[in-house]
Amino acid sequence: DVKIDWKATTADTISGRFSIGREHDGYSRVALPTDIPTNSNDPYTGFIVNWTHLLSGDKVNEARAGVGRTRYIQTPTDVSGKWGLTGNATLGIPGVQLVPGFSTFIIGNGANSGRVDDIGAPQGQDSNGSYGGIDSDSIVNAFTYGDVFTWQRGKQTLKFGGQALRYQENRYYSGNDGTLGFFNFNGSLAQFEADQVTSEAQGALTGRWGQRQWRDAFFAQDDYKFTPRLTLNLGLRWEYDQPYTEVNNKQANINLTTGVITDAGVNGAPRALYNAFYAGFMPRLGFSWSPESFHDRLVVRSGYGITNFLEGTGANLRLTLNPPFFVDASCTAGLPCSNGAAFLSVTNGFYRPADPSVYSGNVRAWQPTLKPALIQQYNLTTEYQLNSVTSLTVAYLGQNGNHLVDPREGNQRPCLTCALPITGLSLLNPALSQINLISYTESEAVMNYNALQMTARKRTSHGFEFLANWTYSKGLSNNLGYYGASGGAADSQSAYWQDA
Repeated sequence: DVKIDWKATTADTISGRFSIGREHDGYSRVALPTDIPTNSNDPYTGFIVNWTHLLSGDKVNEARAGVGRTRYIQTPTDVSGKWGLTGNATLGIPGVQLVPGFSTFIIGNGANSGRVDDIGAPQGQDSNGSYGGIDSDSIVNAFTYGDVFTWQRGKQTLKFGGQALRYQENRYYSGNDGTLGFFNFNGSLAQFEADQVTSEAQGALTGRWGQRQWRDAFFAQDDYKFTPRLTLNLGLRWEYDQPYTEVNNKQANINLTTGVITDAGVNGAPRALYNAFYAGFMPRLGFSWSPESFHDRLVVRSGYGITNFLEGTGANLRLTLNPPFFVDASCTAGLPCSNGAAFLSVTNGFYRPADPSVYSGNVRAWQPTLKPALIQQYNLTTEYQLNSVTSLTVAYLGQNGNHLVDPREGNQRPCLTCALPITGLSLLNPALSQINLISYTESEAVMNYNALQMTARKRTSHGFEFLANWTYSKGLSNNLGYYGASGGAADSQSAYWQDA
């Protein structure tokens, strides 16, 4: 890191920071030559410039501009040097191989045997390490521009400002099935020996996409000291999260009600394929009051605010990961992709649709009305001075969250013997007939949090201070988080709702 501060004039201060970060994370040795771990390389470079200008004794303007570039590379690594790019050919598995190692064989009896990941693919392998050879190369360029004007006007401190963030995301991602893919033998060693595959999947072998987005915001704030004992804080922020667009319109969406598949920018379709949201208003209200009857021993503070936030969503769930731009081929024995056969075969290689525009296996869809999360936060705090060295703080804090982003299985059977819902729509659109899973991104989850917090503070001689805190709180949500949860019972649950 390099930082420079320059007092250019009596009224102007310019500061700048330039940062370089390089991170390499992974394995240099493995216990078995069949282990194919995923190693990471994550370089970062960025700088920012800040200019503070004193307009007068009570007016200050601060402008800022910067850019950061981060790259995340995760790739399967043949640490043992035994396999290279011919691992699958050595084992008699036909097809194109882009990364070293060989495909995963899921035979069973593993610690995670029988579990599924966030797209329904089986986890738990008894052999070759990293699941499916997941390959990823992501570049994020973030451009930041902002300005804040502060005016000290008598009893008021006024602030006005704006911010513009430009995101450029250029990404290749194989999908969770990986470029090496997996073969599942349903926990049966006999099926493995007989080359009888129950299900198989392989991620995309080509295809980098580039999504773009602006995030713009404006705000105004007023801190007004009505009396020496009462201060009010009023503010309003408006923020706009531009829907993601792809530079070459390489994304598509599925309407779960009608079954219509829409390609970005085709026949008048919007480029983002979901609606813009312009109601990102975030009011702020707060006060601080010291009642005169308590002889300056008591302060009461309270605040209310709204925050909007659009989560980045899962890397494997963007609309850029749909055919024909991205082909994550998967097949389960007995489905149309296997011509109804009871088993698939390793020696036949992975199923790949003859027409890359065919929707099959796992595809993605987004809610057309997807919107940023609405987070309401509020608190009421009392602080009382017991004596010259002891104080007690009692506070209530609350938070409500609505339309939080959550993933949902959009093609879940209503019952164990029911047909897949999307199959009925295939009569209207035959392109839907081979779809198994639909990873649906929506903003329908909720949460709330309530807490009582108590803090006692006492100062003693020689600078010693004692602090005791007690919190009683409760949080509720119908969403485990976009990537699920881990630990205890939650370890066996995915981020997807059990009953969609």
